[in-house]
Amino acid sequence: MSIRSTILLIALGIFAGFSIESCKHSPSNPLMPVDTTSHNGNGNLPTDTTHKTLRHTCSPDSVYFQNDIFPLITSNCSMGGCHDGSGHSDDARALLSYSDIMSYVKVSNPAGSKLYTCLTAKGEDKMPRYPIGPLSKSQDSMILAWIKQGALNNQCDGACDTVNITFSGTVFPLIQNSCIGCHSGSSPNGSVSLTNYQEILAQANNGKLLGSITYASGLVGMPVSVKLSDCDVNAIRIWIRNGAPNN
Repeated sequence: MSIRSTILLIALGIFAGFSIESCKHSPSNPLMPVDTTSHNGNGNLPTDTTHKTLRHTCSPDSVYFQNDIFPLITSNCSMGGCHDGSGHSDDARALLSYSDIMSYVKVSNPAGSKLYTCLTAKGEDKMPRYPIGPLSKSQDSMILAWIKQGALNNQCDGACDTVNITFSGTVFPLIQNSCIGCHSGSSPNGSVSLTNYQEILAQANNGKLLGSITYASGLVGMPVSVKLSDCDVNAIRIWIRNGAPNN
C-alpha cells in the first residue's frame, strides 16, 4: 500500500470517529417545527411565531368581565371620588379590581347581590349617584347575567371587524360602555360630554377623541383605568377616517 493510500485511510477513520462522537451529543428529540404560514393581519409574517396566544372567541350568550363588566363599572362607579379608593365608609369601598367588585357579589343569590340591587334601588341607595346618570336597563341586565353565569374573571377575543364600522353599531356602544359614565350629566369630566352623536362628533373633529384613547402625548389617556383594546381603538380610528358618519 502506498503512503498516499495509508494517509487517506487514516483521515477517513478520524472523520468517522468524529461523526460518531458528534451524534452522541445530538438531541434525542427533533426540533419542533415552527409555523411561518400564519400572518399577523397586515400582510406581514409575524416576527415571533413560537409564542402565539390562543384566541377565546366571544360568545353572544356570555358576558365577560374584562370586556363588558370592568369597563362599565370603571366608567360609572370608580371615578369622581366614588368607588376610587378615596372613600372612608364601607359603602364607598374601591371598585378597582375583580376582587374589589366580587365583594359586592353573591353568586348564590345573583339578584340579591349589592352590585345589582344598588342599580335598581331608590333614593340614596341607588347607584351610580348624581351627577352620573343611571345605567340603562340593558346594562343592568348585563351585570345580572354576568353574576348568574358565575361572575367569572373572564375575557374573550372578539372578531376584529374593520369593514362594517358604524356609529350606532360600533362606536356609540363602545363609548356607552367605557366613557359615558364620566362624560355625561351636568358636570362631565373635563367639561366633555359624550352622550350623543353631535357631542362625540365634536371631539372627533378636534382630534381629542382619538388622541385620548391612544394616550397621545399632551392629552389625558382615556379610559383612565382600562385602556380600550387595539381592535376598539382601530374601529374608532376607521370611523373618524371615513368622515365620522352618523350611520
